[in-house]
Amino acid sequence: MIKFKLSFLLVYLLINSTIIYGQSETKKIESLIDSFLKIVEKNPDSAYTYIEKATILSQRKKDEFLLSRCVYNKGYYHYLLKDFSTAEPFFYKAITIAKKANNQKIITLSYNQLGRIDLERGNYNSSLKKLLYALSIAEKNQLTKNQSYILINLGNLYENQTDTLKTIEYYQKGVEADQQNPDAWLGLAICFNHLKEHQKAYVAINTALNLDSEDVDLYYAKSEIEESLGDIESAVESMRIAMELDGDDIELKLDYLEMLRRNFELIEVLKTVEFFLEEHKNEKLLYFKVAVLLEMNKFATAYHLFERALANDYDNHTLLFSFFNEAKNDQNILELIDLYKKS
Repeated sequence: MIKFKLSFLLVYLLINSTIIYGQSETKKIESLIDSFLKIVEKNPDSAYTYIEKATILSQRKKDEFLLSRCVYNKGYYHYLLKDFSTAEPFFYKAITIAKKANNQKIITLSYNQLGRIDLERGNYNSSLKKLLYALSIAEKNQLTKNQSYILINLGNLYENQTDTLKTIEYYQKGVEADQQNPDAWLGLAICFNHLKEHQKAYVAINTALNLDSEDVDLYYAKSEIEESLGDIESAVESMRIAMELDGDDIELKLDYLEMLRRNFELIEVLKTVEFFLEEHKNEKLLYFKVAVLLEMNKFATAYHLFERALANDYDNHTLLFSFFNEAKNDQNILELIDLYKKS
């Protein structure tokens, strides 16, 4: 009897420890996936280490539910890097694994991302089919947040085809599916602004900002809407907030400079670009400064600076023409380009 009790106790402890170990492994994998998601958009290479570890542990544990999440996120990593050819097979593999594990969310997300890839490639019919299929799974399984994002992507699809009515219809459906989704409100705001319904756009963008006050894109859109409303002071302030949130985004700084150029004296624009150049030794900013100097008729300074820019980054010299189209007719500019032309 004592031997029986002891053997029973040993079996109980063994089973219990196995369960506890399995639970701790699951938590560890989930924690690694969460760590990946927190930083993947800002620091993808560091994030990949987490998802690689999670994948190895999921395979070792033979947990197809968690493995489908890992494989999907590997695809998402490559999608963010615009490496669509590498991302695509991961999404299809994630679908296969998720079907075995009945992970409907990963199936939905994967078809959504495949639809986004087709959208990026301009394959609109294929994109529409995949997004609608993703939407049907999301609706069937009451995945309201995913449903909202799919509806936004359908709005983006019709925006790319300049079908404004369809675009706004899907953005509105995105808001109805999840009123806490700032991206849906952002889409609506941009649409209303394009339709010159600036007050509606302003309400929508402020609703989005009430949901997420740390999103650079929201402040950028708010600035555009405020400029459309003629509130230049507020537009400048919104862009300044956006730049504070992402101080390294050169394109954001260039858009800010263009806004100043539309609304202020060129001397103010020149001072601002010089300030930016003190923080960032960037050739795009340098070419923009040349454009401003040419527009101000400060030709000698502009030519000298343009020569310096050509020496540092000849390949991007056509940026000057996008910043100041009249430079195409400046003989001195053309001669300098010819002088530095690479054989």
